[in-house]
Amino acid sequence: MASVKGGTFTMGASESERDACKDETLLADCKITHQVTLDDYYIGKYELTQDVWEAVMGKDGNKSFDQSPDIPVNNQSWNEIQNFIDKLNELTGLKFRFPTEAEWEYAARGGNKTKGFIYAGGKDINKVANYADNSDHNIRSVGQLGANELGLYDMSGNVQEFCADAFAPYEASSQTNPMVDNGSNKVTRGGDYGSDAAECMVCYRSSRAANDGNGRIGFRLALSVAK
Repeated sequence: MASVKGGTFTMGASESERDACKDETLLADCKITHQVTLDDYYIGKYELTQDVWEAVMGKDGNKSFDQSPDIPVNNQSWNEIQNFIDKLNELTGLKFRFPTEAEWEYAARGGNKTKGFIYAGGKDINKVANYADNSDHNIRSVGQLGANELGLYDMSGNVQEFCADAFAPYEASSQTNPMVDNGSNKVTRGGDYGSDAAECMVCYRSSRAANDGNGRIGFRLALSVAK
């Protein structure tokens, strides 16, 4: 887990991201920018891998299409992942969780160390993301490309990542530690190995029904800082 120092940032599509996107409809759900303030937290350095999943749930619980130890977990629904998190917390005595959508974006942007990149870790997507143009449409072991300013890998590309939030339109007002918990579709972020470049920008949003898994969607863990 990587430590993320809290702070205030502008959530939503930046001017640079809007300029880089050739299809305005792709950014329709993130065009409303707003100030968000977050507390300190921890977030996974990598997307959760199958060896960790199997240590908690057993090999029979692994539905990922490529069952290799260091490949991100995929093909599990948000609900199934929540079951994993509940069991992990029972085993460890900790309170792991999904990151909120705001926490995910802040971390992907590099937190308070951000350099303003439109992809997580750089302006050259080929150096930081496993995506449609360089993946041969194959998922990749975690941590093979460049990390971002916080030392986080694969926040652009490889697999999309479920967040805690239900998918809802952005509000323009400033918010502190926001999370939307009312809705059946859950936010996914980051793009995947079949996504184009615009879908791998750190502002881009998508969603999936909570009971529906997909081979292009995984997750990473978060943990609140004890107060």
